[in-house]
Amino acid sequence: METEDNTTPTRNRRAPMLVYVVGIGTLLMAGIGAIHGTKWYLNLLLGAGGSLVLLGAGRPLYRSAVYRIDEQQVLCRFIPWYQANTLLTSVMLPIGGVAGIAMGREPDSPVWVGYAGYLLLALGIVLALLALFQSTNRLSFTPTCLIVRIGRRFEIPREQVVAVKPRTIASTGTGQITRHYDLVYVPAGGGNNRSMANLDMQFSVEPANLAAALQAWKDASPDDPGLMDRIEAILRGQHAT
Repeated sequence: METEDNTTPTRNRRAPMLVYVVGIGTLLMAGIGAIHGTKWYLNLLLGAGGSLVLLGAGRPLYRSAVYRIDEQQVLCRFIPWYQANTLLTSVMLPIGGVAGIAMGREPDSPVWVGYAGYLLLALGIVLALLALFQSTNRLSFTPTCLIVRIGRRFEIPREQVVAVKPRTIASTGTGQITRHYDLVYVPAGGGNNRSMANLDMQFSVEPANLAAALQAWKDASPDDPGLMDRIEAILRGQHAT
């Protein structure tokens, strides 16, 4: 696997501090607004937004969804409320919708504000339902194969795994660079054809930990009695890789 790029710009390292400043400032605005009698829906919007910004500051993942099923199986899942972006959209869009609907009922508000509120509320509900559907995703490590369920269930035997390939994505908002990983494998009956699965975006596990676990699993012997213990530790970020 490629080594980590250590040339990240200084401004990327400062991004989490900026997020804390924005979150605290937003909460202060909500508190000041409540004291001075600002409309309740504006304070609700600012308070919820500031809280979620602080909760997810520098942490796209709150907790890893890794479970030990038995001696021969480690399971990874997608849990919506473990994901900062999913929680943000599923909570803030409905709250923004409620605020918009309430604002649209004010006598001096344009009519479109209320309609925009209904649109945000509907969009938030749809995204929340999609996140709940994604929570059916499963990735099971066993000594001999990976069992994947993303919409459909399929197995990837160890001998069909080709490589774990890294790729980088730069955030348009902060410029922060994040690394993601793709699993390259030969599908059953695929001959020389290769398929690529972006597994780290489908499960509530740190991408680097998932990639390290996949690489360790690929390189290890299926007869290694400590393999599943090692895979579980790597997925939880408790193992030096």
